Amino acid sequence: MLAFAAANPGNRTRLTAIIDRIAERFTHATRTSTQEQAWLLMAAEAAVGASGGEMTVAVGDAAPETRAEPVYLRRPLGSGGPDQTVTNRGSTPVWRSVSITGVPVADLPAETKGYTVTRKVYRLDGTDADLRKARQTDLFVVVIKGTRTEASQAAQTLVIDLLPAGFEIETATVSKGRSTTDYTWLPELTEATYTEERDDRFVAALDLKGGVKDFSLAYVVRAVTAGEFIYPALVVEDMYEPETSGRTAMGKLTVAPR
Repeated sequence: MLAFAAANPGNRTRLTAIIDRIAERFTHATRTSTQEQAWLLMAAEAAVGASGGEMTVAVGDAAPETRAEPVYLRRPLGSGGPDQTVTNRGSTPVWRSVSITGVPVADLPAETKGYTVTRKVYRLDGTDADLRKARQTDLFVVVIKGTRTEASQAAQTLVIDLLPAGFEIETATVSKGRSTTDYTWLPELTEATYTEERDDRFVAALDLKGGVKDFSLAYVVRAVTAGEFIYPALVVEDMYEPETSGRTAMGKLTVAPR
């Protein structure tokens, strides 16, 4: 609505009301889909263009200043510093945004919000791998299994499996048709509409039809770097309902020199 309404900026009161509504809804959204993010970006650009992109504000006791750039005020939480004030000295609305960044004090726990997911690592022969005793050049098969709580509707599911620093993806095309290695011990794998093997993650997109509850994926990794690493969590989410998601707990990995 905002992206279209900004094309006719004559009714500034209506435009301001729409911006306020979007800001309120965005504040209460835990996650947003890629389509929502794209529309939010277009809405923000439209809002800036409709308002002229300038504001006149006074920070603290300083003289008012007309500027097109945002005013950034930063301070550590709990610093006990004095309050900071920003006063709108212009005739157009000014919006503020508050964000908090930091590092969690503890590993995030596993989470189930519509998806239950697991990740297990095996040797090439299908035996369980002890990630505390991995050695450089060793190959492993990562098997991802997931279950949807509500499977009556179709879902566009995105799987993101972050790699520990000691691993690199060898191949993301494990299937029952490979002749170089016997993978008959693998479960029946779900056909992905898209897969991507990046330096730091395995990505797969699944088109799960209505009634399809379970899915399985597998790919091969190689231990390349010696050291002790944290194995990041596996995350699965519905691409169009990102609050429907699942996450595994984090783990540990030790790679010894060959």
